[in-house]
Amino acid sequence: MSQNREWCRQQIRNLLPILQLCFELCADGRECVLSSHVCDGERDCQDGSDELGCATCIDATRAISTP
Repeated sequence: MSQNREWCRQQIRNLLPILQLCFELCADGRECVLSSHVCDGERDCQDGSDELGCATCIDATRAISTP
């Protein structure tokens, strides 16, 4: 049984770098959200930090950042 546990731990260690690419830490450090949910127009972090600093299209020639 301990071999299975060690195998599972190794699999988790192998996946950590991949998982870190898929998630973003919210500014308050309390939670993570999927990277695909950052700047998607919906507040996923409780502090709203996943929607801060996102480009907002005004027209085809310029963009602004949200505060």
